[in-house]
Amino acid sequence: MKIPNPRLVRLAGLTRGAIIEQGDAELVVPPYLQPVVRLGAPVDKSNPTLPIGAGPPFQEESFLYSTAVAQVGVNAGGSFDAATLARGSWEMDFHAVFFFVGTGNGLNQSLVYIIDPDGGIFGLIIFQHFTINAMVASRMSAVPLIFQRDGFRLGHSRSATVAGDVLGFNVSIVARRTM
Repeated sequence: MKIPNPRLVRLAGLTRGAIIEQGDAELVVPPYLQPVVRLGAPVDKSNPTLPIGAGPPFQEESFLYSTAVAQVGVNAGGSFDAATLARGSWEMDFHAVFFFVGTGNGLNQSLVYIIDPDGGIFGLIIFQHFTINAMVASRMSAVPLIFQRDGFRLGHSRSATVAGDVLGFNVSIVARRTM
């Protein structure tokens, strides 16, 4: 069965060097469905860094990212970009463990985020600092994302802490380029 789908042409245009041909806007559904295994590009780097002026500014290959933060007492918050992603299809596996004890403030948070090229932020994993008791949270998730343009930034941030606060978090990300 053929199902017309103009979105397939748009997805094909996200890959560099793709040539759109007759029939590309059709989804063909066979009478027998087979299980599909999604294979991402092989991992190229761990904690990628691109020196200024060295090659393209976007991460175009699969990579691993890991960070650990331990903050005790008075510390300034901050945001840290892990990678700037190239357009296309990505599959991201996240594992995050957060620990906080101290001054309760629901406005403070630690998070793993994506920022679009226009500056809009989207929290993928958000941990609120709202308790004076010890709080531990763990989260694992897989997120498939398709970026229409280059320049989406993947990163993490932490809020400032005051005397008596203890904040810790570990974040591991496996980012696989699937198209």
